[in-house]
Amino acid sequence: MNRSLRALALGSLFLALAAQAEIPAEIRVYDDGIGEAGEWGFEIHSSRTLRRSRVREANGELPTDLGLRVTPEISYAFGPRTELSLLFPSVIDRHGDTHLGGQQLQLKWIFAPAPESGGVFAGINGELVTATGRFDARRNSVEIRPIVGYRNEDWLLIANLLASYGLPRKEHRGGFDLSPAFKIARSVAPGIHLGIETYSELGKLAHPAPRPQQEHTAYLTLDIERGGWQINLGIGRGLNTATDPWILKTIVEFPID
Repeated sequence: MNRSLRALALGSLFLALAAQAEIPAEIRVYDDGIGEAGEWGFEIHSSRTLRRSRVREANGELPTDLGLRVTPEISYAFGPRTELSLLFPSVIDRHGDTHLGGQQLQLKWIFAPAPESGGVFAGINGELVTATGRFDARRNSVEIRPIVGYRNEDWLLIANLLASYGLPRKEHRGGFDLSPAFKIARSVAPGIHLGIETYSELGKLAHPAPRPQQEHTAYLTLDIERGGWQINLGIGRGLNTATDPWILKTIVEFPID
């Protein structure tokens, strides 16, 4: 990885950390990427809210305008189609104190990888979440994220149809929560994509939340890939009053030799 790209990666991470978390532990749209068989990987997810929605309730969680969410993630690829990951969400408040958020165990399986020449891909990501009350009002949950997409030399299109369910059942009446996410990106230079990502919180599958209570955010993103390193930078804009108006996010990913 060249010196300028290292500086960009460290600079973008520092920008998020130095700025003054009810936002997800990771803000990403999952694609078909998996490391080489037997390869360990490491990621740092970070995000912060520039200004909090005035109508949003914290539900006992650390509010978004009082800290930064940082999530280290370590992964291991069992083969070209299967990867196991462990995430450790945390919140750094404005006083510099760190609040651990629990653990998240993920298993990603790509059953239809895109051909080398490009094309359709599909997979699924399952997740078990154990969270502290200050990090997430739902202490325990199961998440299922179908992944479908298409890529060629110029374009990348992805849809994630996330459904999550709180455990035990009495803590989460009403069925699955729906949180779809979409991404469209265009290659602007070798290894560089400019794109748009959207994230929504729609409420229950059986009883969707009223439109004013749903959350919808769109991000302008820049993806950079060099020498095994991948960097995702995004600035998000809430599209309604229930959503935080402005959010910054970064993901820095690299293999562990």
